[in-house]
Amino acid sequence: MELDKLIHFTLAPEVNLDNTPIKPAVSETEIATFWEGYQRINPESFNGKILYSSHKEIDISGDKAIITLHEGDYAYCMYLMAHQMVNLHLTVAPVTIPITSDGFSVYGRQAKHTAHGEKILALGGGLIKADIQGNSLEAGVWRELSEESGLQHPQHTINQGLIGAYIYSQIPTLLIVHYCMLNLKKDQVAVLFESHNGALRTAGKLPEIEDLLFIHRNNLKTFFEDPNVSPYIPPAAKELHYRKMK
Repeated sequence: MELDKLIHFTLAPEVNLDNTPIKPAVSETEIATFWEGYQRINPESFNGKILYSSHKEIDISGDKAIITLHEGDYAYCMYLMAHQMVNLHLTVAPVTIPITSDGFSVYGRQAKHTAHGEKILALGGGLIKADIQGNSLEAGVWRELSEESGLQHPQHTINQGLIGAYIYSQIPTLLIVHYCMLNLKKDQVAVLFESHNGALRTAGKLPEIEDLLFIHRNNLKTFFEDPNVSPYIPPAAKELHYRKMK
């Protein structure tokens, strides 16, 4: 699959969880040494378990994707990103562009303490083992959307669909890009988000998303000029609005 290019498909991807852990491309000692240094700079970071795939285990043909997944340490993800190792293993992350009932697409600005501080991204993040139910990653789509914005499925969503897949080489991650239609207006989403982040702070937790950006399709061109907009956003947003206008 080509790097940094949106590959369109519309059928839900089939994911297969292989219980064999990911085998890192470098030694565990090298990753551990890297992680010690990383944590000194980012003390709030936690080395949990996330899911990975590899280029040879991603098959996208026609309108369908089949992806094999393995569990591994989050530290390895940070190592891959720091060393720009994009040709072997990839984290797998479902991300979503919500659309409000009054016609605004919603994006998140990452908080400074995160790995992608101040970058503007779709809402979502890495998969964990509990997200995989049968051959579906849909539970991970809604978990990530809820954790980052406070939006709940099906309480706030009408329907959802796929835009496509994108290997984001700067991370490196295989993004499965979705959209969902909301039954809330822009201002209602903003209030919900502020309440969500306020509850996190009260509980002593740091929100992953600093603020939400609400973009009308008439303002997409100006939005894309922001240097903090992640490179997969323009092709995904264009594809999404093209479909909605058909």
